[in-house]
Amino acid sequence: MGAPKDAIITNLAFEKHLPIWEFSVVFYSSYFLFFLSAPLVIKTRKQLRCYITDMWFALIIVGIFYLVFPMVVKQREFIPHSFFGRLILFERSLDGESCALPSCHVILSFVAATYFSRSIVRFKWIWYALAALISVSCITTGAHSILDVAAGFITYIIIICRQQIWNFIRKQAERLSNSWREWRFTLFL
Repeated sequence: MGAPKDAIITNLAFEKHLPIWEFSVVFYSSYFLFFLSAPLVIKTRKQLRCYITDMWFALIIVGIFYLVFPMVVKQREFIPHSFFGRLILFERSLDGESCALPSCHVILSFVAATYFSRSIVRFKWIWYALAALISVSCITTGAHSILDVAAGFITYIIIICRQQIWNFIRKQAERLSNSWREWRFTLFL
């Protein structure tokens, strides 16, 4: 359908001068393989259920955000010099500029890294490094702006910490409701 007419552009002014690193499309494209292979390494049913729940939360939050706030990214133009450059253009032809903020690449990559690190603990830093490389590649391929990536990471934190956030909100609501005092004034005439 394309970008809506009232869309908000997420690019910062200096981003149009950033170079396109064609080889970084390897990391950008690997995100599909990364988050789709996570269920294959998860060891318990409970972890698998949590992974699926986190993915559903991610997709619901992002879907609602995309519907309510029409944000787009102006993808930087470039002339491809290699196979990787042509791959960037091919991916752009499939994806488009709409639904940019928050970046699903960042959210799903970090969620996958979380579950990879819980299943294969020895290489924990590799999984988070791969998620970080995928996040940086969103900018270096020109597919997302810096704000898209930052919002994606914040959304990931909200998804992973949603139980703690909910408990904090619940406790504050309980504290507020328990602070209510009843006062009776009677007038003697």
